[in-house]
Amino acid sequence: MREDFRSLPKARRNRQECLFDCQGNQTHDDTDVPDKSEPMTADHKSQTKRFTREEAHKALPLVTSIVRDIVELNSDLEDRRERLGELRVSRKGPRQRPETDPYEEEFRQMEHDLASDDGRLQAYRNELLELGIELRDPRKGAVEFPTTGVSRLTWRLGDADIQEVSATSA
Repeated sequence: MREDFRSLPKARRNRQECLFDCQGNQTHDDTDVPDKSEPMTADHKSQTKRFTREEAHKALPLVTSIVRDIVELNSDLEDRRERLGELRVSRKGPRQRPETDPYEEEFRQMEHDLASDDGRLQAYRNELLELGIELRDPRKGAVEFPTTGVSRLTWRLGDADIQEVSATSA
C-alpha cells in the first residue's frame, strides 16, 4: 500500500515518489529491500547488479535523490564534527567534573545526534548498494554503475548525464 507522501520526510518522500509513476502505479518493487539501517554484507555485494547505459539512465532520478541526501548530510556531519572538536579543544584545561559541567549534557546530546546521523548516512549508502550502485565520493556525490563490459559508467551530482569511462583511461 502506498504511503501518504505529505507525512514523509522530504528525502524519503522524493525516493518514495520515484517508485510510482504519475498515475500512482508502482514502478519498482520495494518489498524485497533489506533493512537499510544495517551495513551491506558480502552476500549482498557479491550479487551486484550490472547496468547497461539505458538502465543506469532510468535509475538516475532515484539515484539523484539518494546522492543529494548523502552529499548534504555528509557535509553537515563534517561541519558538526569539526565544530564539536574545536569546542572540546577550547574547553580543555582545568575541566570541571562531568556531573558539575553545565555544558556536558549538551556535548553528550551533540555526540548522540552525530551518531544518529551517521546511521542515517549509512542507510543512504545502503540504499545505493541495494540498487547495485557504488558510492565513490560522498563529498562530490560521485557514483559508479557496475557494468559487464570493460568500460565503467560514472555519474556525479550535478552532471546532466552518465559518463562512460573506458578502462584504459581510468
